[in-house]
Amino acid sequence: QFSAGITAVWLIGNNDNLIFPVLKLEAFQRGSGTVSKIGWRAALEYTARADAPAVVLTVRIDSASIVTPGGIASVPQNDDTCANMVGGVVFRDDNNNGVQDRGEPGIPDLLVTLGNNKTYTARHGVFVFTGLKTGIYDLELPERSLPIEYASADGPWTALLGENTRYWYEIPLTLWGTLSGYVYIDMNNNNIFDAGDQPLPGVHILLNGTATGVYTDAQGYYYIEDLSAGSYLLSLDDDTLPEGVTPLADTEGEGTAGSGLIINAEITEAFPDLSECDFAF
Repeated sequence: QFSAGITAVWLIGNNDNLIFPVLKLEAFQRGSGTVSKIGWRAALEYTARADAPAVVLTVRIDSASIVTPGGIASVPQNDDTCANMVGGVVFRDDNNNGVQDRGEPGIPDLLVTLGNNKTYTARHGVFVFTGLKTGIYDLELPERSLPIEYASADGPWTALLGENTRYWYEIPLTLWGTLSGYVYIDMNNNNIFDAGDQPLPGVHILLNGTATGVYTDAQGYYYIEDLSAGSYLLSLDDDTLPEGVTPLADTEGEGTAGSGLIINAEITEAFPDLSECDFAF
């Protein structure tokens, strides 16, 4: 059953002249085991008091549900043989604080094991194990099942299940990306590193204006790895450039600074490896 309604109430304060309305919008759905519905009740209440207006939002989910930033996972209400539960969410930890914050998405279709049990994360990265007997279980996210661009610094986790025990785990993954490219003299001025161009070895690459310790090799190639998702500014250490080398006119909207180009690069889940961050002179 699903219902919704609006209630309007006029309240009178201690001062008889202080009269204000309270508007309440409420909706609920009764849980149903036969059709696997989740019972919930939500209410939005607005107090239109001139000296202290207030808005209050309350949400109640039945005891058989888990609320996560990405969605709701339903846990059946069964007898004692199914009372124990281990659940959680696997998410992309963009700020590396170990907690799923707003905007950090759950990661679907990842293998999660609990002892001899296994499951896969759902659309919002949520996983749930139910029907667990008492005992000690190791919760793991097998590294072999992770996409190559992700890494987990934690685990396995130990869950000690007694009677009616429920555990919830937040499992952070770090998205690792790479930046790479060539530093060269563009002999035919086409902004493409091709045959006949002169590579510049030994050039120091700067990341957000900071030394990386990464230098171009004999082919003018550099490679920076273990970068988390985010925006980066690539530039060159002027002191390591050959004397007299100056950049070409900017044709890619990358801008220039001093005697070297600045490349704006953004590592995302869709594009974790950016391999054409070239500097042409």
